[in-house]
Amino acid sequence: RYRAFCETTLPHVDEMVLTEIDADLDGHVHFPAWDRQAFVEASREGHVGADGTGFAFVTYRRRTP
Repeated sequence: RYRAFCETTLPHVDEMVLTEIDADLDGHVHFPAWDRQAFVEASREGHVGADGTGFAFVTYRRRTP
C-alpha cells in the first residue's frame, strides 16, 4: 500500500522534506526510488545522533521546466 501510494503521488509532488540517514538499516519500508534529476536540493540541515549516526533533514524542490 505504501509503495503504491508513493508511486501514485510522487509525480505530482512539488516539494519533499526527507530525513536522510547515513546508515544501512534493516527494515521492510523504504522510500521508493525517485527521479533526483527532476528536483533540486533547496536546503540541508545536518545532525549527528547520540549514537554517532549522521542524518540530515533535506528539502527538495521540483525543477521548473
